[in-house]
Amino acid sequence: MFRVMTDDDLELGKSQNPKMVMVSSLHENGMEEIIDSYLQHSEELLDKIHDEDVNELKCQALLNLVALGFCMSSLVKETREIEKEIKELVQWENPLSPIESHALHKL
Repeated sequence: MFRVMTDDDLELGKSQNPKMVMVSSLHENGMEEIIDSYLQHSEELLDKIHDEDVNELKCQALLNLVALGFCMSSLVKETREIEKEIKELVQWENPLSPIESHALHKL
């Protein structure tokens, strides 16, 4: 069996892929900016369609893209909630060991 050794440790927020966004490494505003940028670029792309025959298709595509943006936003919120609960669980499992808040943020 062939195994590639990498320095990726997603649990610690490390990845060799520069395009990978770690939710825990971004503040709330950072994620909102990414989603807003996605929605803006989607709208700009659809604005380039000028044919009247495809107007209905354009509306459907816009609705789908906005729905996808909403889903991404909800996923980010739920991911942050899971991260918060994991940090709390780690503290419960290790009540006697001092865990600094910045160390928990890196989990």
